[in-house]
Amino acid sequence: MREKIYEIWRRNLDLDEFDCDDKFYEIGGNSIIFLMIIEDINDEFGFQLPLEDVYEYETVNKMSAYLEQKLKKE
Repeated sequence: MREKIYEIWRRNLDLDEFDCDDKFYEIGGNSIIFLMIIEDINDEFGFQLPLEDVYEYETVNKMSAYLEQKLKKE
């Protein structure tokens, strides 16, 4: 899961690499890129993430943990 999230972030942020604990907005993220990432995650995992929930998960590690919990509940 984390590897897929990392790759989605890396591709949309146009970065070669970054740390999974780097905060989204501190590594060049903005609201447009955020929406593209959410769309890619929704396509990859087949569900709709509520934007207000996802803003809390500002690192790959936090977002991965959140998504793993969400998938377990479904």
